[in-house]
Formats: sequence, C-alpha cells, structure tokens
Amino acid sequence: MERTASLSFENIARIVLLTYLLVQPVLDLLIFFDTPLVSQLRALFIGAGLVYLYFFSTGWIRKLLFIYIPVLFVYFAINFGVNYFVKDPYVLSIEVTNIVKSIYFPIIVFTYLTFIYQQIDEGLHKKIIPYILGINMLVIGVVVFLADITGTGRRAYGFLAKEGHTGWFFSGNEISAITAMGFPFVVLVLMKTEKLWKKMAIMAGALLIIWAMMTLGTKVAFVGLIAGLVLGIVYAIITLFQRKYLNFVILAVVFIVTAVATPAMPIGNNLGLAVTESMNEEPEPAEEEEESASAEGQPEDAGGEENAAENTEEPSEEEPNQEILNTINSIPYHSAILSGREEHLAEAFHQLNEAPVIQKIVGMGVYQNYPNEEEAAPIEMDLFDWFFDYGFIGLLILTFPIFVTAYVIIRNLIKYKMAPLNIYFFFGLISMGLGISASIIAGHILYYPAAAIYLAVAMALTMKYSEPQQNTLSFRSKNKY
Repeated sequence: MERTASLSFENIARIVLLTYLLVQPVLDLLIFFDTPLVSQLRALFIGAGLVYLYFFSTGWIRKLLFIYIPVLFVYFAINFGVNYFVKDPYVLSIEVTNIVKSIYFPIIVFTYLTFIYQQIDEGLHKKIIPYILGINMLVIGVVVFLADITGTGRRAYGFLAKEGHTGWFFSGNEISAITAMGFPFVVLVLMKTEKLWKKMAIMAGALLIIWAMMTLGTKVAFVGLIAGLVLGIVYAIITLFQRKYLNFVILAVVFIVTAVATPAMPIGNNLGLAVTESMNEEPEPAEEEEESASAEGQPEDAGGEENAAENTEEPSEEEPNQEILNTINSIPYHSAILSGREEHLAEAFHQLNEAPVIQKIVGMGVYQNYPNEEEAAPIEMDLFDWFFDYGFIGLLILTFPIFVTAYVIIRNLIKYKMAPLNIYFFFGLISMGLGISASIIAGHILYYPAAAIYLAVAMALTMKYSEPQQNTLSFRSKNKY
C-alpha cells in the first residue's frame, strides 16, 4: 500500500511539473490581460518545488540542497532585515516581490534538475520535454500572428525608428529570451521526427515561429534563431556522409527562406538591413542605441528588449558619478554591450560607493537605494542587478546552480571521454548558452520567472544529455534521416 501511494505521489508530481512547463505561455498571456494571481501562482511554485525536492531529491543533489537551501533563505533574510532598517525609503512590496523573483531561479533549477536528471525513462528528456518546449514556441508564434493580423500587438520599442511587436505578451525582453532558448529544441524536434508528413507539419510550425521571432524585432531572438538553424545545418551536413539528405534539404530551405525574408521583417529594419526609400537619411541620434523603456519598473514581466536606455544624454560634469560614467564609456564596445544603460550602471556604482559598509557587504536591496518608488527600476542586466541588490555573496549564492550544472557537464564529458557528444547535447548546450549569455547582456532571465524556467529546463536537459545514453543519435550512429 505504501509503495502504491508513493508511486501515485510521484506520478502526480510528474504531471504537475510537465503541466506547469506547458502552461507557461498561457500564464504570460494572462499577465498581458491583467489577470490577477498569476505572479502569486509562480511564487507558490517555489513552495511546491521545495516540497518536491524534499521528497524526491536523492544522492549528491540531496546532500547539496541540505546545505544550499538554508544558506539561500538565511542570506536573503539578512539582506531583507539589513535594508529594512538601513534603506530609506524602503518600499516593502517592491522589495519582497523582487526577492521572491530572485529566489525563484535557483529553486526552479534544482526542481527540474532533480526531476529530469534522476529520470531513467529516456522518453521524458528526449521526446516529451523537447516537444513541450516546441509546443510553447508554436503557441507564442500563433499569438504573435493573431496580434499582427488584428493590429493589437504591443510595440517592442518605445520609438518609431524601431519596428516590431511582442503580440499579446507584456515583456519584449522576456519573450525574446524565451524564444531564443526554445527555438533550438524546435530544430531538434524537426530533425528527430521520422515520418515525412509529421516532418512537413513541424517545418510549417517552425516557419511560423521563425516569422514571429523576426517580428519581435529583437536581437536576442534573432541570435537564437540563427544559432539554432546553423547548428542544425552543421549537423545535417555531417550526416550527409551517411547518405541522409532530408534534414539537410529541409533546413537549407528554411535557412534560405529566413535569409531572404529578414530584410523585409522588423528585425531587418532594426539591424539596418532593410532597403527603404529613406535609406540615405541620417538616423536620429537618440535612436541609434536606445531600446524601449515603456514598461520600466513594472512587476515581473516588464520591459522591451533592452529597456534601460531612456536617456543617452551625458550628465553634467557636476554629477558625482561623472567619473564612473567616463570610465564605463572608455570600455571598448560599451555601447553595444550596455545598450544605453551606462548612466544607470554608473549611478549604481556611485550608490554602492556611498552606501554604508553593511550594504556594501550584503547588497543595497532591490533596485539599489532608489530615491522614491516611481524611480525604482532595475539595470536590466541580471548579474549586475543581483550584484548591487544582494552583494557579491548573494550573487554567488544565486548563480550557484549554474556553476553546479557546468561542473557536472564538464565532469561527465571528461569521465565518459566525450561519449555524450550527440545531437541532444549540442542543442541543449546552445539553448543553455544563449540563456546565460542573454541574461548577462540583455537581462530579464535570471531575475524574471517567465524566462527563468526555460533556462532551468535547458540546464537540466543538458546535464542529462551529458551522460551516455542508449539509442542516442550521435555522430557515429545511424538513423533513418
């Protein structure tokens, strides 16, 4: 009887975790339409994740969590307590909401690491979850398409020189990152599908997703699109030596269509690829580096692609952070990296210099020492936000799951002498790499639950793929296509 109950509980947990992943686009839509309790549901999932970890984590993960989870909560309790008494003003709702959002990432990572990494059934991580991610991308594509034909899409940028819209999704940054991380799995599913009619149907869906990603007009989505297609083509070229042609033909067609369509799409305009009658006109100075800031300061799902650039004018020399700003501006390619966040970053460094010693150690709290609630806003580069908000120690604690994942992947590759190098591993790795890279440059991933779950799943899948598995499509194996 106990065994039956245990198996039942495990099956329920499995259904809940898979369903929660599947409904992510629905939750994002509900936020766009101001549906209440969506953010609270995601916060409740932290508790659900902790319950799951308590009952189902085993081995080294369980031992690690026995130390990590208490350290995580104790440190954030200290951060909360210190800033509650030191910070003035202190907006409790902003602080608590964003602390919960920050804690969400490590909890959700270890939840899905435990769920996926400890699974014996290869169908889960090779078929079910990649298909769920593909379905989510298709839902996003359909939503963006419907918003486009009805003219109801939300602009991705706050000024007319930039084109693109995010459909019925609130945050351009987040939906951009989500599609970048999810698209490699769309290509994976396309390549792994064997029946021709299914392959054609998936290719049609992939073209819709590609159209939606280019309609967003954001660089992160476009980089994810190109990375996924290039990796697929490289692998398809390798399989040509085994006389398998279909994947190469399909991906080559998709790539050519994408390349031809790009100049006519919003992303082509935003990258300066569009051919227009006004191509010889000089752009407005304020439009060269700015990104949308129309939703800056909104809860959980706010922003355009690179929202921090509301003002690119240089501050006067009398401002105390002018020296810091000059240092930042002297960094090569700072404009491309920071995309107009220079002043915000300089202000954060200035605040840290002026902060009490205790805040230098544990962080200045959410959005640093903001002067009032209206001006409380993130830098929108996740690692910088975490560093200033929670200090260097807090940054290490929050990013610890990334280091654990990287360590296990490298260990497995060395231990098994590169045997895990297969199509699954490479697509998981590129998805994970895109997510982490985007979090550093564009933000809205680690700090934002809507996108954090996709990075968490990509990390868990890549770790699982780094183990030798039976029936794996490797460069040395044979398959129908």
